[in-house]
Amino acid sequence: MEFPQKLYKLRKTKGLSQEALAQELDVSRQAVSKWESGTAMPETDKLIRISTYFNISMDELITGKSAVTTEKVKPGVVLCLLGAAGMVIWTVLSLCMKNVSQQMATSSAVTIDGNGLFLIACVICMAVGAWLLIGKDPWKKQ
Repeated sequence: MEFPQKLYKLRKTKGLSQEALAQELDVSRQAVSKWESGTAMPETDKLIRISTYFNISMDELITGKSAVTTEKVKPGVVLCLLGAAGMVIWTVLSLCMKNVSQQMATSSAVTIDGNGLFLIACVICMAVGAWLLIGKDPWKKQ
């Protein structure tokens, strides 16, 4: 959708007349009419005011294409949440089911029992996640 049609649609959606929109933007009604007919294009400062008034991006206003940005999930966030979730699960299991805690304690072949190993894994997971969030991302291309 081109700018003139987009402006017309936005104005009609808000139930505004050309005069009312002109007052909101501090321009003449004739300016709004020229913009909607495609005989003139607003200056940059007016485009900014229009996009702000209608709460849309400049890209969407001018090209008619929605400016959808997808943000990738950061590995640091995932690791921190995974470590925290593991600690919560361990706490709930330890408090509610004593036999699960005892079974984890006896299931380890090293001197640190299963509970300790699980907690260490959770802490390491959270530490690596925090490092990724705060420090440089080693997987990010320079």
